Amino acid sequence: MVEDTLLYSYGKLRMKKNLIDLLEDPAKQVLLFTLILFSNLVIAFALVMSPVTSIRGAEPNVIYTIQMTMLDKHWMYQDPESIPFSATQYMPLYYMICSSVASILSLMPGDEVVSIYQVSRGLSFLAAVLAGYFIYLTLYKVFDVNARWSYFTGFICILSTVPWYYAVRPDSLMALFFFSSLYCFVRYLKVDRSHFRYLVMSGALAACSFFSKQNGLIISAVVITYLMFHARIQDLGLFVFGFLLGTLVLALVFLPFYTEFFFQHITQGLNNGIDVKTTIVAVYHNFVSRFGTLTMVTLLLTFIIISKISYQKISDQFKFLIYLFMISLPFSVATALKVGSDINYFHEVIATSFIILCTGSIMIGDIYRQLDRRLANLFVFCLSFSLAVSLTLSSFFAVGIRNIKRIASSDDVYKKDLLAFISEEATKYPGNFHLLSEEPFINNAFPAYTVLPHHDIASLWYTRKIYDFANLKKAVSQGLITLYIGNGDKLEPYEIDLQENFLLIKTIQGFKVYKNRKVAVSE
Repeated sequence: MVEDTLLYSYGKLRMKKNLIDLLEDPAKQVLLFTLILFSNLVIAFALVMSPVTSIRGAEPNVIYTIQMTMLDKHWMYQDPESIPFSATQYMPLYYMICSSVASILSLMPGDEVVSIYQVSRGLSFLAAVLAGYFIYLTLYKVFDVNARWSYFTGFICILSTVPWYYAVRPDSLMALFFFSSLYCFVRYLKVDRSHFRYLVMSGALAACSFFSKQNGLIISAVVITYLMFHARIQDLGLFVFGFLLGTLVLALVFLPFYTEFFFQHITQGLNNGIDVKTTIVAVYHNFVSRFGTLTMVTLLLTFIIISKISYQKISDQFKFLIYLFMISLPFSVATALKVGSDINYFHEVIATSFIILCTGSIMIGDIYRQLDRRLANLFVFCLSFSLAVSLTLSSFFAVGIRNIKRIASSDDVYKKDLLAFISEEATKYPGNFHLLSEEPFINNAFPAYTVLPHHDIASLWYTRKIYDFANLKKAVSQGLITLYIGNGDKLEPYEIDLQENFLLIKTIQGFKVYKNRKVAVSE
């Protein structure tokens, strides 16, 4: 009996030692992370290939603008109060890239909308991977973190953004330029003071971040104020020169799209109002529950480093990281108050937290040399691996399963009988057919005919009295809107009476199809 107990105890100890040896082996650590990476590639593939109209917020709106830009290279920012009453929310760079690539692949707007989704999501995914690569470079090249930990951290930064960075949204493109600008700037601060090209490149990339999405301007604001506070006038001039150079080049590329309504779209497109209660419940709670501990540990670690090392002895590049985090966090908190915001407003802050933690942990280890580095490395790996697994599982159960099931077929998303009927009706009124619907899959399938394609934004504009959409009501009463597809007695919130203006002609696949009374009478 005693002998069996000793053998059992010995076996348990031997198993624990083998497990520790496994986890301490750098090659095995990389292998374990690579297996998790492969799992995430499966999730990414499911998201990219999914036929659903929206894996996460605003995708149908962006797809509409991409398709219209494919049909007309000069189309992007049109009169928001005239047919088609569109709302191009973001800066032009992402739209331009996606529409250009889809055009090069000879995809047909409307007819091949699923393929256009896949191309656009694929470009977002590529931008997300490249953003992770620049995070890796920042840690490896600038902060001298070993390649293994740099790889782990860059990978976890991207995991924390699923599925936002894989969607048809400019978030991942903005992040790519955000972190590439950050890399160039901190590299200049560390070793390349004599190589001014890194500072100019940082400014130019910061301009690309802004031209991808409006809140991408934050990296420029942080760099400029940091240089001003440290009285580095020459550095400030070089960065601003790079920013202006990038802005000039992009403005020239963007020139065909510039219209008198450009500023209305990029300002009013985000003018959704503020909803404190919803933000607290839906956004802040989500952020705190998932990344609140990370944020608190980052603040604590920063406090320990500053208290143990004099501020003057902290490297310039780490000072900048702290400054970036301290400015970006309240900026994200404030901008997330906007109606329609979500946790994606915190993604750059979350990634910056991971960079600080990875770099700061090494600094803490150097301060407290009495710590067992072997045990510390094992603990950090287990912690980071657990985080990677939990983020992967949450992504898989939240968005992966649903989209994996839908890869094979789009029948549950696009009602083909209904779309065939609309297409047949459109041929009856060549050059004079307009369609009104709140269903994204219908608007995506008929971008050239759709009226009010961005219903969610337009309804906020109307209720907030930014635009009165008098021309929409006039178009309905004059018979310019041929078909309406939807349910209900009124077109909300525009108070357009359907019974007064439309006739119900049939119901197809659960959708009521109405024809304008004036059009029906003329037949």
